[in-house]
Amino acid sequence: ALVAMVLAVASGVILALGKMSLTPPIRWAATAWIEFFRGFPVLLLILFSFNGLPKLGIELSRFSYLVLALVLYNGAVLGEIFRAGILSLDSGQREAAFALGLRYWAAMRLVLIPQAMRRMVPAIVSQLITLLKDTSLGFVVGFEELLRRGRINGEFGGNVLQSYVVVALMFIAVNFTLSRIARRLEVRQRRRLSAGSIQVAGVEDLAAVSGRLS
Repeated sequence: ALVAMVLAVASGVILALGKMSLTPPIRWAATAWIEFFRGFPVLLLILFSFNGLPKLGIELSRFSYLVLALVLYNGAVLGEIFRAGILSLDSGQREAAFALGLRYWAAMRLVLIPQAMRRMVPAIVSQLITLLKDTSLGFVVGFEELLRRGRINGEFGGNVLQSYVVVALMFIAVNFTLSRIARRLEVRQRRRLSAGSIQVAGVEDLAAVSGRLS
C-alpha cells in the first residue's frame, strides 16, 4: 500500500502540472489521461492489468499488477485534486508572482504550489485512505493482501467469520487514524491560514470542483 501511495502522489503531481501546462499537446494528453482513468472502475483496471498485459508480452508479479492499477486510478484522481488546490488560490497570488518577474513555472514552484499544498493535504489523505481500502481488491488476482490472508487463515482454522472481523477491525483502526490525522491537518490549516480545504469524495465532486474553479 505504501508503494502505491507514493507512486500515486507522484503521478498525481505530474498529471496536475501537465494539465496546467502552457503547451497544448501536453495539456491535452494529461487531460485525456485523467478523464479516462479516473472514470475507470478500479476492479476492472486490476483485472485488465492482470489479464491483458501478459498478452502484450508484459510479465509482472501479481503485486506489480495490483500497484499499477491502483496508481493509474488514484494518480488520476489525485492529479485533479492537486489542480483544484492550485486553482483555489486567489488570483492575486499568481498576478503578484508575475509582477515580480517570475515566469510561469517559477511562480508555480515558488509561490503557488507551496501555498496550495497546505489546502490539499486533507483531501490527499482522504484519497490515500480510499487507496488503502482498494488494496483489498487484490484478492481477485490471487494476491495475498490482508483480506485474502485473513480468509486463508480463517479457512485453515475453521473460523472464517472471526478472521474477517479481525481484518475489518484492522482496516477500521488504520483508516480511522488516517481520518483523524486529515481532520487535524484541516483544522490546523484553517486556523493558521483562514482557508478552506479541498473536499473531494468522488469523480462527480472532482468535476464540480474543477468546473467551479476553472
